[in-house]
Amino acid sequence: MKELHDYLAKNYGTLQEMARTITRNRSPDWEELCHDTVLALYATNPKTVKELLERNQLRFWAARIMLNQYNSSTSAYHYTYRKPEERNRKAAHEIREWSEPEEVDHQAIEDLYRVVQEGLQEAPKFDRLVTSVYFHHGHSLNTLSEATGISRTILYKAIKRTKNAIKTKKEGPR
Repeated sequence: MKELHDYLAKNYGTLQEMARTITRNRSPDWEELCHDTVLALYATNPKTVKELLERNQLRFWAARIMLNQYNSSTSAYHYTYRKPEERNRKAAHEIREWSEPEEVDHQAIEDLYRVVQEGLQEAPKFDRLVTSVYFHHGHSLNTLSEATGISRTILYKAIKRTKNAIKTKKEGPR
């Protein structure tokens, strides 16, 4: 739809600012939210988009989509970007309860988990996804390469970049 494409080309910066405001400038949350909103706009009925453009209300419509995606616990955005973190935190807590002796410093573990999450957030999306699949599903580089059709070298480099981002975050600024 040409009208929507032209609108987005002209107003993409505004959409990015709205996403930054909604996510309190958390990167990469705002970027992912902006991209999901653009995809939702393209998935919207062209007749509806045209009417919104004619009434000069598409910006409001996009803002509502962003707010709904970010705040709803049933949105695709929530399941893709926010739910995995909640699931991992809960699993880590349950594992601690099963296997750790009483003298373990739970605050230190929680701090380390926060550092790992922040390091992951700084890694590019592709690198995060590859690392997540690699570790959570117990793949080797060979099986992951066969399953995805992506070369082992590219997968290795993505995992290495993610590990380095986490390590850098853990060590702090130099």
